Amino acid sequence: MTETGGEPAGTPAPADGEALLRMLGLALRAGKLAVGAEQVARMVGRGRRPVLVLATDASPRQRDRYLALAPVRAVWGDLLGREDLARALGRRNLTVVALDDPDFLRGIGAATPRGGRTRRRRNR
Repeated sequence: MTETGGEPAGTPAPADGEALLRMLGLALRAGKLAVGAEQVARMVGRGRRPVLVLATDASPRQRDRYLALAPVRAVWGDLLGREDLARALGRRNLTVVALDDPDFLRGIGAATPRGGRTRRRRNR
């Protein structure tokens, strides 16, 4: 489960969980990361279309709850477990975070290896 949201998502999931954790930590320190259920729901409710990072070991009920949120740009749910996510962001228990800052999303894409694939920019 890497992308959802009703329309084609332009934000592919990163390939490297460690690089993602580093970028999420930077986003947290910069105040650009919604952490936990309440903050994530608030961000989505404001129509901000974030990328949700959902722990791989979230319960089915939690998973359904977050997948029902709309609008979202993408859901990355196959990268990090709850413990990894919580430890990296200084929490005891954490299932979901959300990020909508375009600069951080680009940074996550640039910081993660893509297995030799490159994306070419289109001329406008």
